[in-house]
Amino acid sequence: MRSMAVLSVLLLMLTSVWARSEPRALQQSDGTNDASELWGGNDIRMHINAQGVTFEFDCADGKILEPIKLASNGEFSARGTYTPGQFGPVRKDNPPRELPAVYKGKISGDTMQLEIVVPDSDVKPPTFTLTKGKNGRVVRCR
Repeated sequence: MRSMAVLSVLLLMLTSVWARSEPRALQQSDGTNDASELWGGNDIRMHINAQGVTFEFDCADGKILEPIKLASNGEFSARGTYTPGQFGPVRKDNPPRELPAVYKGKISGDTMQLEIVVPDSDVKPPTFTLTKGKNGRVVRCR
């Protein structure tokens, strides 16, 4: 009887360790619910919903084009786009251009550090700190 109890505890411990080491998705929605998640910080707002992940920056927009898989340490890397804005009206002969980007980050509790890498471009967005549930402070350029 005692060996069964020890075996049960050991199995429970192994299951717990295995569950923590598996990557988990930041966006859990499968499109059947309206659940959404908001993250925000200075100059950034991030929306996660069934349609994907979108970003609003002061003078840019962004999208993540694939599910975000979190490693056991909270780190992630996902492909997407980054669209720099411009001051003034958008000209028909010079519309904003979506640039390929990689969104890299780390989540610890309700805080996310986010870096956006735009390869083959002079565009270098700053590193952002976001808080889960916070709307963020975004002042759109005009």
